[in-house]
Amino acid sequence: MIKLKKIKLPYLIIGIMIIAIFSTAFISIWGSYRSFNNFLIQDKRNTHEEYTTELVTRINNYLHNTIQGLNDSTASIVENMLDNDFLIQEVERLVMQNHLFDSAIIVNKEGSVLASTLSKVEFHDEWRSLEGVVQTTRGPIISEPFQVSGDKSVILMANPIFSKNNEYVGFIGGTFDVTENIILPMILDNDFDDDVSILIVDSKGKIIIGEGNHKRLQQVVSGSGVLEKDEKMSLVGHSVVPLTGWGIFVQRQLDKEDVPKDIFIKNLIFPLLPFLLVVLAVITWFAVKMAKPIHQIALLIEEGVEIKGVQPFEKVEAWYFETHLLRNELLSREAFIHNRLKELTDQLVLDPLTGIINRRGIDEVLDEWVINDVPHAIIMLDLDYFKSVNDTYGHTVGDEVLKDVAKNMLEEVSEKDICCRYGGEEFLILLPYSTIDNALAVAERLRVKQAFSENLCGRPVTLSAGIATYPTMAKTPNQLIEIADKALYKAKKTGRNCIQVAGDFSGNVK
Repeated sequence: MIKLKKIKLPYLIIGIMIIAIFSTAFISIWGSYRSFNNFLIQDKRNTHEEYTTELVTRINNYLHNTIQGLNDSTASIVENMLDNDFLIQEVERLVMQNHLFDSAIIVNKEGSVLASTLSKVEFHDEWRSLEGVVQTTRGPIISEPFQVSGDKSVILMANPIFSKNNEYVGFIGGTFDVTENIILPMILDNDFDDDVSILIVDSKGKIIIGEGNHKRLQQVVSGSGVLEKDEKMSLVGHSVVPLTGWGIFVQRQLDKEDVPKDIFIKNLIFPLLPFLLVVLAVITWFAVKMAKPIHQIALLIEEGVEIKGVQPFEKVEAWYFETHLLRNELLSREAFIHNRLKELTDQLVLDPLTGIINRRGIDEVLDEWVINDVPHAIIMLDLDYFKSVNDTYGHTVGDEVLKDVAKNMLEEVSEKDICCRYGGEEFLILLPYSTIDNALAVAERLRVKQAFSENLCGRPVTLSAGIATYPTMAKTPNQLIEIADKALYKAKKTGRNCIQVAGDFSGNVK
């Protein structure tokens, strides 16, 4: 396996700082460039919005004046509603005087055409249907575009006619062909730049008029007349004509680069270079100075200097808080380790006779399991009639029997289970993450093994056992041991050489 060479702390700090400086400088310069560029674009956008608003105002005023011209004709028309020649002259005059209209029409309240510059074949059902709209609204209307013949699409502008008694008697209207696109040149008087594209859509999003590169402008307008994002189009202004609800979209292309990068670099980046070099030199010196104490400590540890040799660590230049704290901690660690070793020596957890964990070890293990919420089971064992063994054969033989029991326990449990001597002839087996069934199986194997084991007594020495589990039966180690002890007591009372699982004992333990 290839062993990679570790980077030393001074080089690491210098590298990180260099990356941070240049990254910050790059982000700052690029952000400045983008901010200035966005400022110029925003300034052009504001100008463009003003142009769009002005265009909408001019269109709205032109349409309003045209409607007013129709309204001015109603006074003479209402006095001559029965004079057919007068009505024909009036519609012809309207077409001649208003350059927007290519036809005019007068309709009575029943929807009958009284006079028109249109031939019969050019009449459309839309004329008559609009009569009801005018009568209902009792005010001027401007219709949505509708087809009349072939590809011809027209818009009707109509004004109601009222009698002297304010009774509705019909309307006078004029139409213009939107396919010929005469309204924008007429309104603007050709007063727009070549790089400007204009698109007018009705309230339903249908395209009415386009001027300039309006086909490209259509790519940023949805069917509902709402602008969509288009990275290729630089500026697109949008407004609504109040009189008609038409949407006006005006597009103007920007230069590809508003701020030349070479000028920006020359005026901003070059003056910064000397400053960056000075900062880099200062940071390099500071990084070496800051990393030196930690580097010295690392070298001392790598060379195997024992902490009790305080002289080398005292020479470390701990000039800032963290290294000062680290050096002092290393100097005091030796005393701490020695004190801790002494405590551990004084608190040996192994039973000297059997070699398994003693009562102190049991308490430490169970406390740790409870703190960490480790579910577990315990088996409490007691040798049957063990007092007679000591009385008959002596304590030396009794000790050997106890050793044999510990040996049998270790042979019957798994690696994760812990065998313990609780005291005298009582033993415990601690089984982490174990169920009652598993604990019962372990106890039964051990009971059988013990019953048939040979020993210095020349007769079997059997055992009885009680089983309890945490946390289903108890909440503390002491409760658990008490419950297991009650189960063991029941096993003794029911004939010995048997196993009892704790049942109704948990409720009686406090």
